[in-house]
Amino acid sequence: MRLRSGKRSEPTHKHESPAKRRKLSSSESTDSQESEKTEKLHNEPSPPSKGNTIPAQEKSPPSPSRYVQRKTVGDVHGNTKKLLQILAKFRIIQDHQLLNDLVKTYDNIATMLNKDTKYDSRDTALFKELISIFQTLLEKSITPSKTEIRFLGDVLADRGALDLLTLLTLTALKRRKCAYKVLFSNHDIEFILNMEERKSFVTTNILDKMFARSMTNMQKLIDNRVVERIYIEELYALAYKSKQVLFDCSIHIDKKTKTEMVHFFSHAPVGLRVIYSFSQLFSIPFKNDSPENLKSTINRINAHYLENYVKKNRVSDLFKVNEGNRHNFRRGFTLIQNANRANTGENKIQIAEFIRQYPAYFLTWNRSLQGLSILREYKNFKLFFHFGHTKISKLPDNMFCHDDLIGKMRSHGSIKNIDDINVHSSLGESIGSLRMESQSLGY
Repeated sequence: MRLRSGKRSEPTHKHESPAKRRKLSSSESTDSQESEKTEKLHNEPSPPSKGNTIPAQEKSPPSPSRYVQRKTVGDVHGNTKKLLQILAKFRIIQDHQLLNDLVKTYDNIATMLNKDTKYDSRDTALFKELISIFQTLLEKSITPSKTEIRFLGDVLADRGALDLLTLLTLTALKRRKCAYKVLFSNHDIEFILNMEERKSFVTTNILDKMFARSMTNMQKLIDNRVVERIYIEELYALAYKSKQVLFDCSIHIDKKTKTEMVHFFSHAPVGLRVIYSFSQLFSIPFKNDSPENLKSTINRINAHYLENYVKKNRVSDLFKVNEGNRHNFRRGFTLIQNANRANTGENKIQIAEFIRQYPAYFLTWNRSLQGLSILREYKNFKLFFHFGHTKISKLPDNMFCHDDLIGKMRSHGSIKNIDDINVHSSLGESIGSLRMESQSLGY
């Protein structure tokens, strides 16, 4: 159910010539060049048939041989406006006027989605026009970049306005050879399961619908014949599906001490025990005697997840509980809530057993440090842990939280400034400084 529009509407705003466009200033620090090579992007599929509004193929600049900057982004909260401003800070969107036009178009769409009444033919036509304008602006604004972005999750099915706009933005990134990956998270999994099982986008397994608004709003557009479901499925397959990883890591050298450092990234706060549990689940040898072997283990786990779960539409199998080996998401969620509650030595054993049995629930929903294997040093190398998902007070000095309230709900609009991406001088790659006005994000 492709976007049912006729001729694509051009944005009505007149732009200045490229030479006179005001460039956005960038405050992020420059990353030190890493020696590891980034996985090559998949080739683009052949151009879709006539009538499909996925942009036709055009000659893109050659893909860079390696990426000289890697940046980590906390929870996007399903908010395309937040995503756009992150891309501007990373200078993937460089034209200030185009960014403003994208944000205004997003706001117009969000306002229309808040209508409680049924859409009439004029509403439907306006939706089509605004989505087409947003798409055209994206084609003009996204520039090739040697920055690889690591999203810590909650990219879809969260409190933003519309996942269709996020999928269009990711599609534009992919077409411009901008590298990115998306970590396994509790909000995104709601979207993934609906895609796998071909359920309505108003279906949620654990989340209350108000916390998955960017996904449920897509069903409004489908029901009102603004877009067709197959169009959303095509965008998902093109720009999201193959970009999924369970978790990620990078290796750096402390320049002063020459000590190797492993930085581990996940959506919820977890330790090495989760990596071990997935290696056992996937029958992959768990090698952690060196940073390189630990990273290789993680890469093998992610490759197995992609080939045997994502591509085969079996991600839901990771959430089966031992009740007839069936999917009981509420039961699994209750189990991890119970595991998080107590603060005793006995509970640590309980959590360790829970991680062994249900690592997917723990990786997406954990909100506690109890029972985690969070070592500062191991076999002559240092360990650091990065996560989003939840705020935890009194973190160990080798754990860093990247979550924030920007882009959530209107009640958070009173926050004036907040660090969306924390700066850590110990980290070789850039997790650069990003400050934004929450009032300009909204939802």
